[in-house]
Amino acid sequence: MNKSNEIITKKRIFVLVSVILLTILYYFTCLYYERVDADTKNIVFFHWLFGPLFGGNPWIDFWQYIWQFFMAFLLFFIVPLCIINYYFKEPLKNYGIQWGDKKFNLIWTLIGIAILPAFFFLTDPELAHEYPLTKLVIGNVSLFIIFNLVYLVYYIGYEFIYRAYLQFGLKNSDSLSKTKYLVIISISTIITTIFHIGKPTTELIAAAAIGPLFGYLTLKGKSFIWPVLIFHYMIGIVSNITPLL
Repeated sequence: MNKSNEIITKKRIFVLVSVILLTILYYFTCLYYERVDADTKNIVFFHWLFGPLFGGNPWIDFWQYIWQFFMAFLLFFIVPLCIINYYFKEPLKNYGIQWGDKKFNLIWTLIGIAILPAFFFLTDPELAHEYPLTKLVIGNVSLFIIFNLVYLVYYIGYEFIYRAYLQFGLKNSDSLSKTKYLVIISISTIITTIFHIGKPTTELIAAAAIGPLFGYLTLKGKSFIWPVLIFHYMIGIVSNITPLL
């Protein structure tokens, strides 16, 4: 193995290991929970850390998800960003922080918007119990809007680490064989599907089914901003609205 290939291999290993470690850290600080009832979960780490400050105040249920969103932004976006900028010393555009193939991305963004209304007809009792994550926003329009706006930082982190940092980090070249494309997208899909374990069955299946498409669109369009981030975020908002209808 020549020196150039050795550097590429080490980088790919670093990218994959860092994604796994950051996912594990996020799980124990933001996803590991105790079920209170069908509609309520307590994020264990958040309640251990901040529970005494709230003193039994029910609004802890709201703030634990705000914590979850911003931790995703920190661990999944800011940390990889620092790795790319200060360790890899590479342009951020190499990792999808650009508009990319504008025509391709615009077409698929419009396709995503066109099929979005279909998600309003998705009825699943599990999803209705799961979303919105905190039921305290129900009946409060202003709070509901704020909650959904903050929700965006979660999706920025999620899409960046799994679809941009991971895939472009493993790709490391403008020319890839179909086999390598398939391997990279498969790795991304496997990790994102595992990430959804514990979520409603419909959501878990959707993650496994849509993962390859989202992975392909990000690589092909050379952007994590659109169409995938925009479409995924809109699905999240619809998921919060549909149970209320």
